[in-house]
Amino acid sequence: MTNGFDADQAALYASLAGFPQAQIGNAPGNFIPNAPAIIASAGITLGEKFGWYGGIRWRYLGEAPLTEDSAFRSPVTSIINGRAGYHFDNGWTVQLDALNLLNAKTN
Repeated sequence: MTNGFDADQAALYASLAGFPQAQIGNAPGNFIPNAPAIIASAGITLGEKFGWYGGIRWRYLGEAPLTEDSAFRSPVTSIINGRAGYHFDNGWTVQLDALNLLNAKTN
């Protein structure tokens, strides 16, 4: 592959001429599969040095190309997780994490 051009991928695409449905998703391109353009994460944790604490965290993954020509794209993903716990004064901590609180349907 030189300068963003993949000769093997171009040859495969050319071999599919006459089968337009097979060409979709097989064209050479400059996209990196499964690489979202936007990723964001934010969260907040509240509590004291000892005693109860809790937090919530949000993670966002923008849509991403699934093929090098970006003919197929993954949907946007947004997930919220929560945490609650207790810090004991002897150094021990007990915590519970709840993942995907809003039951997001995503891969």
